Amino acid sequence: MQKTSFPFEIIIYDDASTDKTAQIVKENVDKYPHLFIPIFQTENQYSKGVNLFSKYVFPKARGEYLALCEGDDYWTDPNKLQKQVTFLDNHPTYAMCSHEVEITFEGVEKVDNLYGEPIIDADFDQILNATMFIALNSIVYRKRYLSVMPDWLDKLPGAHRALILLVTSKGRNYHFLDKMGVKRKNPGGITYVQKRFRDKQNKK
Repeated sequence: MQKTSFPFEIIIYDDASTDKTAQIVKENVDKYPHLFIPIFQTENQYSKGVNLFSKYVFPKARGEYLALCEGDDYWTDPNKLQKQVTFLDNHPTYAMCSHEVEITFEGVEKVDNLYGEPIIDADFDQILNATMFIALNSIVYRKRYLSVMPDWLDKLPGAHRALILLVTSKGRNYHFLDKMGVKRKNPGGITYVQKRFRDKQNKK
């Protein structure tokens, strides 16, 4: 759905899924071979502790910017990439930009006022100390600032926040107040899977 004045590529990683994801990806690759760079696994790598982004996804990326969107989430604004890339093109001292998202609760308890007020223009210290939420599917950042994930990143309960801090240690973040995506919270999502794992570890 994205409408841009620049070319972009879609690197889509399938970690040996057991539903019809691989089939759907292959159908889209056949229809739009100029858009998609697919990566298929025959054996799940995440369960082995492999850093998926560093080992498989990022080495395929050829662009100046990276935009991330994990499987549970999605974008809703066709001009999302254009808005964010235009901003970064015009503001070379900024490391990334982000935006508001709609948070949906599916099969889990709904929590109101989950996060603090957003900061439109923030540096590293402000993001570190703020309670604002920056969704992973909302960020676009300069690839040169983080093209290889540290091995320790996936071991953290809040790995995506660590990613944002690593990037903003290189420059400021601009946060659009437009809601341009949806963040889904459900029992099978990584947030809840990691929480169950931590709770289990704490009981030992």
